[in-house]
Amino acid sequence: MKITNQDGRLSGRPILNRHLLFGLLAASIAAWPALKATAHEPKPIKTPPGNTVIATPSLGGEPQAIVVNAQDTFVYVSYFNTTTLEYDIAVIDTSSNTVTNNWSLGATVEITSLAISPDGTELYAGAATAATSSVVGEPTGQVAVIDVSNGSVTQTISVSGIPADLSVSPNGKLLYATTNTGLGFGLTTVNEPGSVAVINTKTQKVTKTIPIGGDTAWVVFNKTGSLAYVADELNASVVVIDTATSKVKASILVGGYDPYLVLNPAKDEIYALTITDLIGGTEAIAVIKGDKLINIVTPPTGDFIGLPGVTPNGSYAYVPVNEVDAGPANFVYLMDTTTFLPVGTPITVGSAPEIVVIAHNGQFAYVANQGGDGTISVIQISPAQ
Repeated sequence: MKITNQDGRLSGRPILNRHLLFGLLAASIAAWPALKATAHEPKPIKTPPGNTVIATPSLGGEPQAIVVNAQDTFVYVSYFNTTTLEYDIAVIDTSSNTVTNNWSLGATVEITSLAISPDGTELYAGAATAATSSVVGEPTGQVAVIDVSNGSVTQTISVSGIPADLSVSPNGKLLYATTNTGLGFGLTTVNEPGSVAVINTKTQKVTKTIPIGGDTAWVVFNKTGSLAYVADELNASVVVIDTATSKVKASILVGGYDPYLVLNPAKDEIYALTITDLIGGTEAIAVIKGDKLINIVTPPTGDFIGLPGVTPNGSYAYVPVNEVDAGPANFVYLMDTTTFLPVGTPITVGSAPEIVVIAHNGQFAYVANQGGDGTISVIQISPAQ
């Protein structure tokens, strides 16, 4: 069974101002002074990196969330184990690209999200735990703190709803957990307004709960950690939080439903990937800098895309495509983050790729394939980005 906070509601799309200039008068043009022609050197064409799938470790079930530690030594993947019918965490050793450990949080625990401390010692798992009397009913939400040296849970932090996503601040002092209420365990019911639990990672306690207008989903920090961005699914917006004060600074309309959020670390920009038409599959990417919307671009028509991974140098996003024209897909394409256009050759991976994370050294991309094959595609990037 699977918890989802997507309730199928559509949000209206605001009229986008493309800043186009129309109606220039011929007389005004004639009055302009003549401009001197200047020769310009053509800009060199940027050659995209080569990409080779070098391994496909199997999990034994559909991956749900994936993180790589800052040391690039281990990848952690939560998945539904089709043998035990439990949600587990697979540990992939990146030196061999094999699963070396498998951790379970218990039969009645559904793992909804993962995050990891900057020093790589603690793994955080957002979880929903069923009531002891029945697996159907109101679950309790918590964040489990896991010691990565042995997979043991050292602390459980109660939060006011079911965690949808987790993110750790760059300095490792704060853990933000987006939460929602109104969810039955394994069932989708009417979602109520969500919130963000602010957790002090030293005391491992919730210090603040920030209300959000609609259902919350993804959360990411900017490069310095001064701002946190929260996807508000109901209101088709991204909420910007000042982390110093824990106050909402802005709410940015992004023109579509169910925003996925990812940081471009080099440009310190947030990309919000939204669905503008659930039936037609039209999608858009809103580009946010600070607390301002600076651009909205459109990826290839007919593609349902998942959460991309952005290279550390900020040049490319590896975009997973899980459906094309209502049919299954199995490839990742490179998007140039200057033009927002596809470049190079698509990379064939497993069925229905949904999430991509990039190693901090820019040498590898890890793709979570959700098409039932239960695999992670490991892409070697050459040269490193």
